[in-house]
This record gives sequence, C-alpha cells and structure tokens, in this order.
Amino acid sequence: MVALMAAMMMFIIAGVGQRPHEGPSAAAVVAGLLLVVFLVGVGLQLSVAWFNRPRWCVPAYLRGESGAWAERHPRKAR
Repeated sequence: MVALMAAMMMFIIAGVGQRPHEGPSAAAVVAGLLLVVFLVGVGLQLSVAWFNRPRWCVPAYLRGESGAWAERHPRKAR
C-alpha cells in the first residue's frame, strides 16, 4: 500500500507544471516503477495465499500445509 500511495503522489507531482510536448518526467518514471512494485507485491501475496508458493515467502510453521486453492479443489491440486 505504501508503494501505491507513493506512486499516486508521484503521478500528481509529475502532472503539475509539465509542458504538453515534454517526455515523461523523473517523477512519472518513479511512479511507474512504484506501481510495478505494488503489482508484483500483490501477485506474490496472492500466490502465497492460494498456492503456498514460493516457499521462502511462506512462514515456517505453514510450509507443510497446502494453499487455499488445494484445499478447495483437491483433484486439481495434484
């Protein structure tokens, strides 16, 4: 959420005072990178919750369990 909030602030900063035919400002580039970080984080969080993968992101006491997807769809998880 911090990356998303920072990206939105950078987009606001990038839009203020920009001339119509200029390329992207440094603030817009940073905002784009922060959005990518946010989306990767969301994808990683969903992967851990649904599939319990990658193991290095799963807490040690939960590594032996299956993810939510495997519990709800036991035939497809094999």
